[in-house]
Amino acid sequence: MPQVKNRVIMLCILILQYVGVYAQFSIAQHESDIVLVKGILNNIYNFNIEQAHNDNKELVKRYPKHPAPMFIKGMITYWEMVPMSRDNPKFYIYRKYLDSTILLAEPMLKDKKTMYDASFFLLSSYSSLTLLHIKAKDYTSALGTARKAYGYMKDGFTLSHIIPDFHFTTGLYYYYAAQFPDSHPIVRPFMWFFVQGNKVTGLENLKLGSQKGVFTNTESTFFYMHVLLKYEEKPHEALEYSRKLIEKYPQNNFYLVRYIESLLLAKLYTQAYEPNLRLGQSRGDFFMAAYYLFTGLLYDWDKHDMVNAKIYYLKCIDQCAITKKLVNDIQSFAYTGMVRVSLHEKNNKKAKEYLEKGYDVVEYVSVKKELDQLKKIIYK
Repeated sequence: MPQVKNRVIMLCILILQYVGVYAQFSIAQHESDIVLVKGILNNIYNFNIEQAHNDNKELVKRYPKHPAPMFIKGMITYWEMVPMSRDNPKFYIYRKYLDSTILLAEPMLKDKKTMYDASFFLLSSYSSLTLLHIKAKDYTSALGTARKAYGYMKDGFTLSHIIPDFHFTTGLYYYYAAQFPDSHPIVRPFMWFFVQGNKVTGLENLKLGSQKGVFTNTESTFFYMHVLLKYEEKPHEALEYSRKLIEKYPQNNFYLVRYIESLLLAKLYTQAYEPNLRLGQSRGDFFMAAYYLFTGLLYDWDKHDMVNAKIYYLKCIDQCAITKKLVNDIQSFAYTGMVRVSLHEKNNKKAKEYLEKGYDVVEYVSVKKELDQLKKIIYK
């Protein structure tokens, strides 16, 4: 597939891939159902998977023909294998649940009482399938599902003032539709296919989703925090939201990674040591890559110990090379660290090599700025 076409699909992925199950509509008319669904989501995010499975069985009993319980089965399966890998046996079980959700949701479009349910779960399923197809390198199918998801997403633009949970999808779309062409200028000529993005509108909606969302507040909080770190360069504000996530979901190491990152970028190094030690005790190649990176950064930024920083940056790079997870952001920090190490060692040749590797994967605005500054030093 040509690179440009692939990047256009990736725009859809960035906007759509994290849309989760937020059963706001007909199944949320009763307080007991709201409590049940929110409890299931909280258990998923906190990796209480068995309890989430058990509670979802009760939801199936209450709503056997509604797409929500089926999509929740898929969501549980996704979090059991996150970050997603097609080598995981659960990959295809996840796809089966998404296909089944679509079959349950499509007939509901015909009824005005359930059309919002249908629209939201079709958006959720098609966006999730788009990511799945990308992971399987089935780009033709990915393009087809992304187009369908985009259609349902546009429906939500006019509903967020009525249904607060649509602030999440609306905010995610508007922000990334504006940011993605900035990060990847090659796609800019193709943006006329999409509703124009707006970062301010996107941030406003994500913040409102974090404050007002019934079922999307966790995802809204995560993405609001994430864009503050990655693109807006506001780590102190991001820290407020990453702290909320880790306090509410202490067993979620993905949120722990972002919390430590917030502390480091806010230069609160002393506070980062304890949670980083906890991260180092976790399992999984992704978490170990992050642990090695953060340890290297602490040696570098806090202790100014470039010998030990180098050891951990290289461990991080080696760990990233063997994982099948998406680790571009971790790599960009590690490569930039190795540029600093190489300059400290007066090894200009190595500095140039790591500089180019950093440019190949960088998306963080702060890291890109540092690479530009280091480039001036290297080529002065």
